Amino acid sequence: MTPLPPFYTLPTFYQYLATWAVFTACLLFYGLRSPWRTSSVGKAMVTLYGSLVAILTLVLLILVGLIPEGQPRDLLRTLTLGGMTLAGAVQLAAILRLQRRDRKTHSDTKEP
Repeated sequence: MTPLPPFYTLPTFYQYLATWAVFTACLLFYGLRSPWRTSSVGKAMVTLYGSLVAILTLVLLILVGLIPEGQPRDLLRTLTLGGMTLAGAVQLAAILRLQRRDRKTHSDTKEP
């Protein structure tokens, strides 16, 4: 098997790093400066940002070579993707709840 070149020579590393930086900034600015705890959509957004940052961090650590192949990598991937799935479910539930509430509100205000 041919060894990979150093991670810092791979354009892919910088693509992941740029994406990680943007979503980490979103998580930090939204998480620290917005009242996200007051709404289900806010909570879902923080959860989603957190899971995106986690999965991008995992990819970066693999590219850098800090996580060896095998069991540790498989376990971390399973946990990270599980968190991502949970984040998606939380966001979906928030969207459906808001849509249901909006439908009820609009149906209550319709004239006969």
